[in-house]
Amino acid sequence: MLDALDESPFGSLIDIGCGDGRFLHEFAKIHPDVAARGVDSSQRAIRLARALNPSVRFEAADICHAPVGGPFDAATLIEVLEHIPPQQVPEFLQATAGLIAPGGRLVLTVPHVNKPVDDKHFQHFSSVSLTETLSPFFGQVVVRPFDDIRAPALKLFSQILGASGRFFVITHPSLNERYYRLYRTRYLFSCTEARCGRLLAVCTP
Repeated sequence: MLDALDESPFGSLIDIGCGDGRFLHEFAKIHPDVAARGVDSSQRAIRLARALNPSVRFEAADICHAPVGGPFDAATLIEVLEHIPPQQVPEFLQATAGLIAPGGRLVLTVPHVNKPVDDKHFQHFSSVSLTETLSPFFGQVVVRPFDDIRAPALKLFSQILGASGRFFVITHPSLNERYYRLYRTRYLFSCTEARCGRLLAVCTP
């Protein structure tokens, strides 16, 4: 997400469905001069985000029914769209598009249909279905697969580090850093859609 945002300059950002504010916590370290705001419909999530990130502005609001300011140069939707009931997605995306300034962009991620839909999700997407969902609200949609979920070496490495968390989790900084570098350089964006676990889309009005 950070890499995709950095492809073009921007001075303001809204993270929609920000949850506990983890993304904006990391974002603020890299872009302290960007006016960033997090919004989520959950009051509980916003209270936690404010407690964990007192220097970042957070607001509890439903963007479809409450003004949240803007327009913003950039907006992010990180693993949010799959939580929206399908019949409400058009209204939600219309509201999202309305928060983006001319020349701005939306960057989002969603789970791919390669991953089974869990109890908290309404749907997962392919590149075709995601493009069809976004295109009525954005003039240009570029979709990119990422997160290789079918690499044997990555699965083995994850199991060794206790990624499932069922019995143990290794927290040794050097081992985890090595795993992260391996994942980032060889498996994050190097997979085809047939192997991906998630999709990233960059949309412009």
